[in-house]
Amino acid sequence: MSYSFPHQDPSFRDRYPQGTPQNPHVRELRGRTLVSSTITPWDIGHGRGTRQSDRDAVNAAGTPVPQQVGIEYSGSHGFGGYGEHVNPVPAPGQSYQAGHPLGRQFGGGGPYFPQDPTTNMGHAGTFPVWRAHENEIRRAAELRPVQATTSLYYRPRQTY
Repeated sequence: MSYSFPHQDPSFRDRYPQGTPQNPHVRELRGRTLVSSTITPWDIGHGRGTRQSDRDAVNAAGTPVPQQVGIEYSGSHGFGGYGEHVNPVPAPGQSYQAGHPLGRQFGGGGPYFPQDPTTNMGHAGTFPVWRAHENEIRRAAELRPVQATTSLYYRPRQTY
């Protein structure tokens, strides 16, 4: 899968070094896409919201939809966590939201992926599987750098 940032002007990469939430490392590894970054206190509140073009893109025919989504993070003093959940098809009448692999609240701005709106917003009992992790990352990154990686699994994860 190839991701691009069409909304960004040509000098974008000069302003945001590789590995920041605004310009994360994106790599493919055995049926999954890894999006990773070091999140610093400076990144808090500097994320980019989604635009209609982002929402249209994640709902376009042929856009790959991850079947599962995982997030892991760590920092100093033993801080860290991990969560993983199935990315269900949205309920009738809903469409996918443009999910931030690295949360908007701590600097993320793409690439976006099709994410179930209930899970993305933390509604209907889904808060602990996604939003709670984003909130924990933000709280920790307000004090010190946090390394975070989101894994987008495009086929079922193998269990052994």
